[in-house]
Amino acid sequence: MLYSRFSRFLSVLCVLALLALVLPLAGVSAQGSEPPTLPPDLGALVVQFIALAGVGALIAFVVNALKTAGVVKDGTASTWATGLNLVGLVALFVLRVFVPSADIGKLDGAAATIAQIGVLVLGLITQMLGSKLAHATASGVWLIGKSFSQRKL
Repeated sequence: MLYSRFSRFLSVLCVLALLALVLPLAGVSAQGSEPPTLPPDLGALVVQFIALAGVGALIAFVVNALKTAGVVKDGTASTWATGLNLVGLVALFVLRVFVPSADIGKLDGAAATIAQIGVLVLGLITQMLGSKLAHATASGVWLIGKSFSQRKL
């Protein structure tokens, strides 16, 4: 129940932030001679954000890494993913407003690469910790838990 309220609060906060960005920019004109530049359409931005597979993979990796680190508790991953997706949507909106010529495809590719490397590193860390735990568990077992490093020659 608490996380549902937090998710709603975060959604309302992001909508208000978007409105705070849109409203001042809608009436601005340069020297009064040029028509005002309108910010990008929010619906088009949402569609573009949904199409960014690399960003989605990066968000999934971040949530899983935070779960592994113990920051994200059981049952709260969807709230964290929703919050990070809203942050990403706001970042895309700000990027489109202030740097309209930015190549979103390259940024998405970079996010996908970071997610792939992160998954490999997280897998390696998990394997190393799992091997250490398995060794500690099996160290006292007869036949397979024998250590020869303490034996004197």
